[in-house]
Amino acid sequence: MKHTTHTLEAKGPLPAGDYDFEVINAEESVSKAGNDMIELTLQVGGRKMFDRLVFSENAAWRVDAFLASTGREIVDGEEVEITADDLIGKTGRCRLKYKTNADGSPKLDEKGYQERELTWLWEAPKKGESDESELF
Repeated sequence: MKHTTHTLEAKGPLPAGDYDFEVINAEESVSKAGNDMIELTLQVGGRKMFDRLVFSENAAWRVDAFLASTGREIVDGEEVEITADDLIGKTGRCRLKYKTNADGSPKLDEKGYQERELTWLWEAPKKGESDESELF
């Protein structure tokens, strides 16, 4: 069998930082709590990552932040219909952080991987500017 080797840096965890992302797949689902959800497969810094958008009152801010990071103007009180297919191919910026315990040691998930957090980055439009494009 043939094998091409890679440096550990190329295959290890992606360093914390700000990255461009692209949604390469999105599937509609339901969360354990029974809320509508879209499961995202993202290309971030050359790596595949997964995240979820949960459509609940407590997580509405996160859906708005994701939409804003892709260039969608957020209008207070506007109802928008979002499907998984709408999100495939969308691009934006995100910040990757790794969680730690109080003592500074890595916080691990049930599979033994260090827990991570993606924050959607967006810039509010400057006064007098608006995004006229129809994203959704």
